[in-house]
Amino acid sequence: MSLLLGAQNTDPRDGTVFCPFEQRIGAGVLFDSTGNGGTGVSENGRKLLPFYGLDFSTMHAPTLTIGSEDGFGPHLTIRGANWHWDSYTNGYGSKDLLRVKGGHHGFGGISGWDAVET
Repeated sequence: MSLLLGAQNTDPRDGTVFCPFEQRIGAGVLFDSTGNGGTGVSENGRKLLPFYGLDFSTMHAPTLTIGSEDGFGPHLTIRGANWHWDSYTNGYGSKDLLRVKGGHHGFGGISGWDAVET
């Protein structure tokens, strides 16, 4: 979703830039989204997503980032929960951040790496 809002991905393997910005989208909501690529990505993250080099500095669409405050998924990053807030802290333009106190990665119900399926 962040790519459609204007973020771009630069593949660290070959420098290919991918930015499918969609002007028809007026605003977005990102739930516990992935953070910037680069040094914050773990070794495991680079193995799982070798093409990952996300950058939010070009994301201009108004965006609400909702991020868990107490937990994070260590599968992709060496940073803490604030990695999931990068679309807010590194984005450009109208941005808001809702930090969910007591929320854990995936908010305990959104399917993902750490979700227990019921």
